[in-house]
Amino acid sequence: MLCSRVTVDHNYYAICQNLLSRYATWRGSSGGLLHDPPPHIAKDGQLEALLDECANPKKRYGRFQAAKELREYLTQLSGTTR
Repeated sequence: MLCSRVTVDHNYYAICQNLLSRYATWRGSSGGLLHDPPPHIAKDGQLEALLDECANPKKRYGRFQAAKELREYLTQLSGTTR
């Protein structure tokens, strides 16, 4: 089934679910690599919402869209200083 699809999102799933999101349990750690963001980032909930949609999409192609928006959001954050 995996090879019969034109587009698959397994790499995004693996990164979001197993490394970045609060569901991550990679190598015995919990909370993911993006756990406990600074308050100024966490307050609007955008990071958590994007990680949740990427890990467990609720919309068709939601993981692809969430991954794209997550990359853009993190790039934007990396360009700002606080």
